[in-house]
Amino acid sequence: MKFSGLWCSKSIPVEDFVPLPSIKSLSLTLRAIQNPDSLITSLLGSVALPNLTSLAYSLEHLETSDSVGPLIFAPEGFSQFNSLETVNIYDESFAFEGGILESILSACPSLLHLSLCLPKMSLYEGFCWDTVSTPEVWSSEFPLQTLSLRGCDLLSSAELTFLIFNIRDSQSWVTFRQLEVHGCKHLTENIFLSLEDYLEGKLVWTDSTI
Repeated sequence: MKFSGLWCSKSIPVEDFVPLPSIKSLSLTLRAIQNPDSLITSLLGSVALPNLTSLAYSLEHLETSDSVGPLIFAPEGFSQFNSLETVNIYDESFAFEGGILESILSACPSLLHLSLCLPKMSLYEGFCWDTVSTPEVWSSEFPLQTLSLRGCDLLSSAELTFLIFNIRDSQSWVTFRQLEVHGCKHLTENIFLSLEDYLEGKLVWTDSTI
């Protein structure tokens, strides 16, 4: 199922909550949307997708600086998608204030594959080694097998190091298969080389988004 929005200025009218148990894949592509938050709020509030296993969400060329990310990651957002196994996100505007990865893992208990392309967002806003603590989700078992970070231009070497330490020390390290990092501007070859051994061959990286 694909859902695209182009130059929408009004929210979708919602009359009835519609269950759609046959939908297993959903692709949301929003371009040049004036009020994407209203559009997504209406969508999330009008349908139930209990068997959705794959979600792709792309938000490009907005007329405003708003993002629908906070709506999708809110309790009434991803939490209704308990069967999600694959999530792919591209958002030019999303500037979530830290912890996006942990928020998704907590909200999606069946998630196996996650890909994030978030040019304007870092993983941990205001990251500081002196004050940071390991998020609770890393202390529990989770099914995630692959994580891809592409074009996350604000991602710092300290944040990547913290993420890698959390993955390696998590209870799910044995089943985790691969971390891919591509085209993140602030990450250098030296930082990748220094971390490769720690992930025991599970780190793949390039300096392009490929």
